[in-house]
Formats: sequence, C-alpha cells, structure tokens
Amino acid sequence: MKIVIYGAGAIGSHIAHCLYSAGHEIFIITRGENYESIKKNGLIIKIHNNKKLISKNKIVENNNFHVLNSLKNLRKISIETIFITVKLKDYNWNLIKKIKPFLNKKTAIITPCTNIPLWWIINNKALDKRFKKFSIYNKYKKKYFNTNNILGMTMWVSAVIEKPGIVNIRHTQRGYPLKSLSKNFSSTADELRKSLKRYSKSPNINNIYSEIFIKSLNALAFNVVALKYGLNNLKLKKNKSAINDIKIIMKEGERILKILNIKFSQTANQRIKQTLSSSVHTMSMLNDYNNNKKIELKYLWNSFNFLCKGLAIKMIYTQHIVKKVLKEIKNQ
Repeated sequence: MKIVIYGAGAIGSHIAHCLYSAGHEIFIITRGENYESIKKNGLIIKIHNNKKLISKNKIVENNNFHVLNSLKNLRKISIETIFITVKLKDYNWNLIKKIKPFLNKKTAIITPCTNIPLWWIINNKALDKRFKKFSIYNKYKKKYFNTNNILGMTMWVSAVIEKPGIVNIRHTQRGYPLKSLSKNFSSTADELRKSLKRYSKSPNINNIYSEIFIKSLNALAFNVVALKYGLNNLKLKKNKSAINDIKIIMKEGERILKILNIKFSQTANQRIKQTLSSSVHTMSMLNDYNNNKKIELKYLWNSFNFLCKGLAIKMIYTQHIVKKVLKEIKNQ
C-alpha cells in the first residue's frame, strides 16, 4: 500500500518503521529539524523492552521511503491509507481541511486516538441524536472526514524522540489495536494489522468504540495525575494517593460506557497494571512540561467535557483535578 504518516513524531516514526519493514511504500510528512535530520541522515528507531535494547534500525530515503515537508508533494499520489499522528494541539479543523483534498473514496483514515474523536459520536446513533441539538456539533460534522473511511486505532507504546531523527521505543504494551468502522475497509485493517504484527503488536479487538474510549480515558487519568504529582511511571506505581486518583478518574469516565451500554474492553486494574509495566516511561504530557513544551491536557479534557454535556452528566472529581493542574501550570 501507499501509506502516508502525517506527523513523524515518536509514534508516527515507529509506525512508519513497522509498515516500511513489512514492504509498504511510506511517505512521512514532518517539518523543521526533524525533516532536515531524517532527510540527511535517515530515520533511526531504537526498540527497547524497558532498559534492554532489542534492536536498532535505520531507514534512509529510497523509492519506498519518502521524506516530505508538505502535503503538496502528494498531489500525484493515490493515498491508500493515512495515519494522522500529530499532537492534539495541532489536530484542528484547519488541518482536516488541508488533508481532505488529498484523499479519495478508497483512502483509509486513522485519526489521533488520545481524545474522543468526532467519529465516535457521529457513528453512534443514540449519541448523534443527542448531539444534534448543538449547532457547533452539526457544523463540525459537515466539515469532518467520511466516517465510512475511518479505521479506529489506539496506540499503547511508550516512545520518545531522543533528538531530531532518532526515536526511542521504550516499551510496547498492547501496541496498535485497530478495527475498521465499515466492512468496506475490513481488508485494509486486516492487512495493516498483519503488517504491524511482524514488527510490533496489533491485537484483534471486538469493539472499537470501547477500545478508543478506554485509551482516551487512560491517557486522561495517567497524564493529569502525572502532572499533578510530577512523577514518572515508576514513582507513580509507588504512590498510593496517585493510584487512588487514577482509579477515581477511571470510575467517573466508565460511567459513560455504562450509560451507552458499551462493554469494557479492559478493566481499570488491567489498564493500570499494563501502563505501569513501562517502568522507565514518563507520561507524554509530563515529559512535554519538563521540556517546556505546550501540554495537551485541555484538548484531551475538552473532548470528555463535550461528551459529558451531551449526556447531561459530570466528571466532578476529574474536572477538579484538571482545572487545578491547568491553573498551577498557567501560574508558573
């Protein structure tokens, strides 16, 4: 397949490595120092199991691996799959508007998975009916991708960019579970899963709506608590107050799945154990904060807050912690 990875950060680069190694033609789109480094020196992927180095891989630009800094270079390419692997702060309507002209009826689309995506609401008839009362929802729905083309995918990989062009995969938990929303793209999903499994993990899943929600809730709980206490995974695991906060946030969020009668793909305890199995990992938002980068907490929380408004419920404890953390960061 001709596959575009829009955003060659740590996760995007790892996906590019896995799919390129499986024989697909890859086009990565990145900018700045990352673009310059990969263009000149190639993309280097170090794969670890916590502290143990498993492999070190280097991909240089060739006929099957293209390094681009603009979508414009794809005008003559018939894109079969596009992974949008940018930060939530960069995933907005301007970006969606920019990407859409380069897609066709047969292009499979994977959107960011660390918040509740719009397709999650659109494709749930009960939710769609509730949200039609919001004019902003109807406006966004018209601008959105064709949901029939979407593959839902979550990303359970601890990864970081060491420096431009060099990515460190610290630990792989569940890897990249994925599933198509439409039967028309089930064969594409199967092919991608088969390819990812050769170089990482990509388990079969039954309910993509549960999978996406659980991943987003996990990201919310762990990131806000990591920011609150300023602790990496190893220290979070030993902090009873932090673990208690995570469990309360999980419980509040899981009410939404119960209301919608969606089965849990994993229990809260399973997710906590799984996430903390990466002992060398620092949650992405705390890592960004420590490196003076803009954190994505408000973008993640906004997706949950919007969902709560449509369902007429509140995540009171979660909202309290989120607001407290955002206020403290703003005042620093």
